[in-house]
Amino acid sequence: FFICKFACFLGKSAEFWRNPAYCWIFVEVLKYFLISSVFLLYFLLMVVYLYQQKIYYCKGRVDMTKDKVFQLNQTAVEKLAEEYGTPLLVLSLDQVKANYECLREYMPRVKVFYAIKANPHPEILRTMIDLGSSFDVASAGEIRALSEMGVTGERFIYANPVKTGVGFKACRDCGVTRMTFDSASEIAKIQKELPGATVLLRLRIDNSSAHVDLNKKFGAGRENAVELMLKAKEAGLDM
Repeated sequence: FFICKFACFLGKSAEFWRNPAYCWIFVEVLKYFLISSVFLLYFLLMVVYLYQQKIYYCKGRVDMTKDKVFQLNQTAVEKLAEEYGTPLLVLSLDQVKANYECLREYMPRVKVFYAIKANPHPEILRTMIDLGSSFDVASAGEIRALSEMGVTGERFIYANPVKTGVGFKACRDCGVTRMTFDSASEIAKIQKELPGATVLLRLRIDNSSAHVDLNKKFGAGRENAVELMLKAKEAGLDM
C-alpha cells in the first residue's frame, strides 16, 4: 500500500523522473519488493500445505516433532528389572496401534503384512488381528499359531525364500494360497505342492545404506524378473 502511495506521489513529480539516479533507485526498490513478495507468498503456501498434509503427525497420535513415542530411560529399565526380574519384555500396545494406524493413514492403498518374526508375542498378534492387519509368515509354526487365533488364509503371505514340505502342508490345512518366490526352483515346488497358488516375485533392490541389508540374501535380480514371472505363468500359478 505504502509503495503504491509512494509511486503515485512520485508520478506527480516530473522533476523526480528527470533524474536518472532517482529512477534507478526506485526501480531497484520495486524489484526487491516484488521478489520479497514472491518468496513470502511461497513460504505461506508451503506452511498451509504442510499443515493440511499433517506431515508432522499421524492424527495426533504420534507427534514426531515432540518425540511422543514409547521409550524407557535407564532408570525406568533398572526399576522394572528390580521389580519383575530378568529377562523382561516391555511392550506398548498403544505404540503398536499408533504405528499401524499411521501407516494406514499415509499409505491407504497399501495392504500391511506384519512379519511376525519381528516379534511374535501373542498380545502383539492379537492387537494386529483386531486392527485388521495381514501377516507375513515364514514357517509352519507361524501359520498354525495365527490360524488357531482365528486368522483366515486370505490374510497370510508365506514368504520363506526356501519353502518346506511342512510349510506347504500348513498352507493347505489353513487355506493359505499367497506366497513369494525369487528363484525358478521355488516355482517348481509351489506348482507341485499348491497348484494355482497366487505368487509374488520378490525383487532385489539396492539398499546398501540399510542397517541390515536383506537384499544381499533375498530377492531376484531385475535382469531375471520377466523370465521368472513368465515361468510362473507357464507353471499355472496366479502371477
